[in-house]
Amino acid sequence: QQTGIYINHFIGIGMLGFVNVVNDLGGVNVCVPFNVNDPVSGLDLTAGEHHITGVQALAFWRTREDIGTGSDLERIQRDQFMSAQVVKGVLSSGLLSDPLRLLNVVTDAAASMTTDSGMSVSDLVNIAESLHHLSSKDVQFVTVPNEPWTPNPDRVQFAEPQASEVFSAIAHDVIVPKTT
Repeated sequence: QQTGIYINHFIGIGMLGFVNVVNDLGGVNVCVPFNVNDPVSGLDLTAGEHHITGVQALAFWRTREDIGTGSDLERIQRDQFMSAQVVKGVLSSGLLSDPLRLLNVVTDAAASMTTDSGMSVSDLVNIAESLHHLSSKDVQFVTVPNEPWTPNPDRVQFAEPQASEVFSAIAHDVIVPKTT
């Protein structure tokens, strides 16, 4: 049986929680191949590498129109990249072994999260502390099996029954089937 925690591209954490968590980590690194100025998301970066803080990270996460083709799959790739950068920041910062910093990050995240009833910040801290031996090789990002959406091929929809099989595996804590 596979154990782990599945992160759904920060969907479970509200936008303010995401900004605060990235700031608590001291920011994240990104690299864009060309100048990006997206008035919709607010992302404004010159080509090259950047160390960005919460608000810019949120704009990077949310941007769609002015980077690449604007396709769903490109946005998913950026989502997974941003998720990986946050995981990298958590693992490299020593956060999971620093109870005070961990409490601060979990409190910031919890303020914008919806959790099961009865789950407290203390419970979330305990879950986070249990991950202190986690390494980047233990983290897996999965894209739900998908197919082009007929009205707009830059958009995607779930490919069934494969998508349901992935969600079922996650719900039942079993090995997620290979996706293409």
